[in-house]
Amino acid sequence: MAEMLLSLAALGIAALFLIPAISFIWEKGERASVEKNSRQMMYTELIRSAAEGADPISITEKIGGTVYKLYIKSNGDGSREVCVTYEHPAAGTGTVCGYLE
Repeated sequence: MAEMLLSLAALGIAALFLIPAISFIWEKGERASVEKNSRQMMYTELIRSAAEGADPISITEKIGGTVYKLYIKSNGDGSREVCVTYEHPAAGTGTVCGYLE
């Protein structure tokens, strides 16, 4: 009986360390997925605008629980960037940008 209680206590202590680690890994995976989707949207728009010779469009999309806002940002030196800002409940917010050529 004492051995079983000792092994259960060891299992409980291990769980105290593993549960936060698993939660951290899950959140990092969510953030990586959201950033990948935003980069894909940015590159798709860059390729579309280069192929058609048209200016990029500004759109807002909601995929899953994440809101993506694609827009054009003009820099002071005359260059322009296509940027995607994302807002996700678990992954937070962020911005991914790429230069227009």
